[in-house]
Amino acid sequence: MPENMHVAIQEPISCRKKILETAIDVIRDLKKCERLKQLKKEKIVYYGHLRKNIRELKTLISQLDYLPKVKIKEPAPVKKHRLKTSPKKPKHLPKVKKEVSKLDRDIAALKERIKSL
Repeated sequence: MPENMHVAIQEPISCRKKILETAIDVIRDLKKCERLKQLKKEKIVYYGHLRKNIRELKTLISQLDYLPKVKIKEPAPVKKHRLKTSPKKPKHLPKVKKEVSKLDRDIAALKERIKSL
C-alpha cells in the first residue's frame, strides 16, 4: 500500500477560496451560538428576578388581608401613575466578549488570506 497519495485539484485557488469562505461562515455561526448562550443565561437571571418579585408581591398581597376594613364615604379620584422602571442588567453575567473578539480576528485573518489569493 502506498503511504502518500497525491491528487490533482482543478482550480486550486478557487477551491481554497471556497474553503476559506466556508471557514468564515462557520466562525460567524459560532459567534451567533455564543450570543444565544449569553442570551439564555441572561434569560435565566431575569426569570430569577421575576420569581423573586412575584414572591414578594404574593407576601404583600397576603398582608393586605390583615388590614382592618374601613367604610369610605366618598371615593377618592383615581389617578393613573406609570411606574418608570428600566430593566437592570445583572452584575454577574459571564463575559463572552473575549471569545467573540477572537472570532472577529479569525474572520479578518481569513478575509485577508482570501484577498491575497
